[in-house]
Amino acid sequence: MWVQSKNVWVNESFEPKAIEISKGIIKTLKDYGSISDAVDYGDNRIIPGLIDIHDHGYKDLSANHSDVNGLLEWASYLPSEGVTSFLPTLATISQEEFLLALKNIAYAIDLEHKGAKMLGIHTEGVIISLEKKGAHDERLILKPTVELFKTWQKASNNKIVLVAMAPECDENHELIKYLVNEGIVVSIAHTNATYEQAIEAVESGAVSFSHTFNAMTGLQHRKPGVVGAAMGLSDAYAELICDGQHVDFAVGRVLGLIKGKDRLISITDAMPTKGLKPGIYKKKGTQFNVILDESGVSRLENGTLSGSSARMIDMVKNLNGAMNLGEVVAINSATINPARLLGLDKNKGLIKENYDADIVIIDDEYKVLATYVAGEVVFEV
Repeated sequence: MWVQSKNVWVNESFEPKAIEISKGIIKTLKDYGSISDAVDYGDNRIIPGLIDIHDHGYKDLSANHSDVNGLLEWASYLPSEGVTSFLPTLATISQEEFLLALKNIAYAIDLEHKGAKMLGIHTEGVIISLEKKGAHDERLILKPTVELFKTWQKASNNKIVLVAMAPECDENHELIKYLVNEGIVVSIAHTNATYEQAIEAVESGAVSFSHTFNAMTGLQHRKPGVVGAAMGLSDAYAELICDGQHVDFAVGRVLGLIKGKDRLISITDAMPTKGLKPGIYKKKGTQFNVILDESGVSRLENGTLSGSSARMIDMVKNLNGAMNLGEVVAINSATINPARLLGLDKNKGLIKENYDADIVIIDDEYKVLATYVAGEVVFEV
């Protein structure tokens, strides 16, 4: 089949192109109008499918507590916001629940289903600092060790691909070095580390910073902190929740200018309260209640932020619009950059020959009109 538009995202600009899709892969690109029977999206834009590497849940479905059917329902929803692949992200819960969740997600990953594809598992929490725990339950925080992780990876059938952790809690960076040797991406998260400790963690193999600015030591002119390391290390990736609530748009713009088009990664950090009506909800597996306000922001009763209700396409829109960082930074942050972080940039994140046919059609206001996963329409207005 062929699809075409006068605005296809190719080589970091919009060009008039026709895309041939065969067996779930982009086979070739030709000039717009050269194929008579192509599905024609006219002036609407075609961009690569969005990749959300940090997503906890939606509408009371979560990585932590959903069964397999719930996980697949969540995956079937995500294309409506332009997401074609994602990492179900675990937060801090009891080890019994954590291991069960890993098994459930691992099973769901291997099932054929319509919707966004699960690229693996992201573990955020448990091995974090008490000082920067955020909305995580401090009673369930553990010391990072290689043996602990081995129990996780066994339960997940080797499906864990990204581990977020506080490096200052990892003695001699034994776990970081082990993970890197196993080909697992390490992100610095929920950390009370100094600037120097963050630098040392990157030297040991950490390559990214989770939801930059949130739950980490901040930037001061005599104490650069973890934020200073995230900004100063040109090769390190930096996640950003681009909702204007977790990080002011002006501050997010500064990070975007520094990280540029190749190292910024937009995320939702969405919670199971996403899609629910405003109100008070029990945070499953914890002693906490979560208050969801009219703006879609979730907080604990003490005011601590507890993830977002953000939609991925809106993160792209905010980067280009409210943060004025331009389309290249905005689109790359949700496509090729997360693909590159995960080592999947040879087949995901671009509209290019021999890449997966994961594409999204949007209008000028960033409304998602249709989403294709592996060449199949899985969402359409």
